[in-house]
Amino acid sequence: MSSLAGNDTFTNVGTADVVHGGSGDDAIRIHSGDFASLDGGLGIDTLVMDGKSMHIDLSALGMKVQGFEKFDLGAGGNTLALSASDVLAGGVRDMVMADGKVQMLVNGANGDVDLLGGGDGWTQGSNTNVGGAPSRTTNAGFGVLCAVANGFVCTFNAPLFLHA
Repeated sequence: MSSLAGNDTFTNVGTADVVHGGSGDDAIRIHSGDFASLDGGLGIDTLVMDGKSMHIDLSALGMKVQGFEKFDLGAGGNTLALSASDVLAGGVRDMVMADGKVQMLVNGANGDVDLLGGGDGWTQGSNTNVGGAPSRTTNAGFGVLCAVANGFVCTFNAPLFLHA
C-alpha cells in the first residue's frame, strides 16, 4: 500500500503488509506487529498501534519501521521502545516545543514507553502542554527530546523510573 501526496490514513495493517505513506502527514494504523515494513514517508507521520499488548522496539526493527515522528500507543496496553539514536534518526527539530532539540511525540490512552540506552543520559524534563494535553518531556543529554502524554509509564533503561 502506498500514497504519493496528501494526508492519508492506512488501516488494518498487519501480517506481511508493506506500507509507504508518501509526502503528506500520514497515519498508519497497525493491528499486529508482524508487518513486513512501514515507512511514513515525508511529512509528520503517525504510527498508531490499534492492537493489544503490542511491543514495537524501534532499535530492534531498524529499517523495518522508519519515517515516523509521532507514535500513538492506543488503548491496548501497548509498548514502544526507543533510544536517543532512534529519536535523532526519526524526529524533527522543534516539533513539540522550540528548544533546538530533535523531538518525537508519543501519546495514546494507555501504554508504556521504554527509553533504551542507559548511556544516553535520559532525564525527566519539564511538564508541558502538547495539543491541549498535559505532557512530560524527557531529554537525552545531547539534544534529544521525547514528549510523552501523561497517563503513560516511562521506563528508563538507565537508573531512572517515572510514573507519568
